Amino acid sequence: MLRQVVKQFSDGLNQISDHIKRRTVSQIRTALKKKAFEDAGLPIRQITTVAQPQQTQTAQQQVVSLLFNTSALFQTSTSIPNS
Repeated sequence: MLRQVVKQFSDGLNQISDHIKRRTVSQIRTALKKKAFEDAGLPIRQITTVAQPQQTQTAQQQVVSLLFNTSALFQTSTSIPNS
């Protein structure tokens, strides 16, 4: 049971890590494009995205849920006496 909890925790961390990596790469690309436009003297369009804050909130909710579930399962597995 503990092995299963650790595996779930690992999978959740990998999902969160992938999400953060994608967002970071996206931010770097946007910054590079902005710099290229500024260096070329071209006007920069401001593009607002509503989805990005929601994605961050979703990732935060996943972390909280993952930690809560892992903690509850770990407490359950440690309270069972060994036979």
